[in-house]
Amino acid sequence: MPYEKPTPLQPISAEEFDQLISPFGPFESDPRVAVGVSGGADSLCLALLLNFWLRRRHGRVVALIVDHGLRQEAKREIKQLAKWLTGYKIEYHVLVWSDQKLRKSGQAAAREARYRLLTGWCRSAGVLHLALAHHRDDQVETHLLRKDRGSGSDGLASMPIVWEQDNVRLFRPLLSVPGERLRATLKSWDQCWVEDPSNDDPVFSRTHVRRRLAQLPQRRQEVAHIASMASEYAAARAEADEVTAVMLSQATQIHPAGFCWLDHRLFSEAPAGVGVRGLTQIILAVGGNKYGPRRDSLLLLYETLRRHQLTGGRTLGGCYIAPYGRAILLCREPCASGHVLDVLPGQCLVWDHRFQVTLLGRHSPSRDKFMVRRLGEHGWRTVKQKSVGNNERKLPLFVRYSLPALWDLDGLVAVPHLNYRGDANVGGTDLRFAARFRPRRAFAGPTFRGVDSLDVGGGNFK
Repeated sequence: MPYEKPTPLQPISAEEFDQLISPFGPFESDPRVAVGVSGGADSLCLALLLNFWLRRRHGRVVALIVDHGLRQEAKREIKQLAKWLTGYKIEYHVLVWSDQKLRKSGQAAAREARYRLLTGWCRSAGVLHLALAHHRDDQVETHLLRKDRGSGSDGLASMPIVWEQDNVRLFRPLLSVPGERLRATLKSWDQCWVEDPSNDDPVFSRTHVRRRLAQLPQRRQEVAHIASMASEYAAARAEADEVTAVMLSQATQIHPAGFCWLDHRLFSEAPAGVGVRGLTQIILAVGGNKYGPRRDSLLLLYETLRRHQLTGGRTLGGCYIAPYGRAILLCREPCASGHVLDVLPGQCLVWDHRFQVTLLGRHSPSRDKFMVRRLGEHGWRTVKQKSVGNNERKLPLFVRYSLPALWDLDGLVAVPHLNYRGDANVGGTDLRFAARFRPRRAFAGPTFRGVDSLDVGGGNFK
């Protein structure tokens, strides 16, 4: 077996990190950037690099530590990590993972739950940016895992370098850096780290891929080659996203109530690949799902729309799709938006993966139970008993049924998008409920500006 001569590993310099972080700028003045930190070499190195970088810009980094409660050693490790962070004067917060069911779930579900926990803290603290420490080795492993599963070109592009979730921007500045250089950087600072035993747990597929890579005769060269292939797929995905974003910005009108109109002619004239990609993005944004519908179902709907053969309503991916005049209506399927979310005054939460809901103001002890759920047919009958403006009545019926509404134990309290407030239900309180359309998946990735160009606020009731 050929011997791969090791080469000296250079720590990441301040100048190099400037170059790594520059694609994600510009940042606001005095920026605050959160970073998920486990205590492992990767996340600890990123936290320290960000700390040095932000202090030179009068900003600060905030370390977010997730306590999964799965290992007895975790408490000791978190205590040690907190001591290290305090030594660097880094603000940190420990987020306790309390969902017992998710603790027993698969890696994908657990990862999604961690992201919700991290972005939830960022949203409540007003932090716009969340940095993650995935590096080149992680990207290569992801590429090989997806290749083994038969993923298409988008899947082989592996992890995105930046995306938006729950109104927080997540980014990975170290995605082009080998993991061993992060450890070399910590060693240059005489900084220890925590080893995660799950990295060697054979129950995980990623562990087997990692072992395969370690046995390659020319590991560094071959890993670099695989990383280059993933980058090429990522560049192709980014280019396709850009073209799709242009088409969607011209062919769609996005409404603050969480639905959109699709221009039939412009959509039909787009190349097939762009049309299918755009339709997927709309369904993801309006339907609130993380993953798109089945490919065969999607292609069937696309061909039906392209050929102007949609004569009635149909559902796909949590969406209701129907012809509406000269356009196509895509809105949330009412019966699919049945999520009930308890909310307290002062909270800002995400409902149905689509709306950022906020409840502010005073409340009396007799009115201490509030929840957000869809308006539904019953709620719409209640609204109709009061005067509703013509503009609100123009909303398609299925849209009205799927709107976010505030309820208490006595009934309907408020529907911001219909300018409705049931004064009898709130007593002498001064509650203000707002709902803003902030889909989990943007209409065409972080480059799309269709939503930002509109006033997407749902308004308050006072």
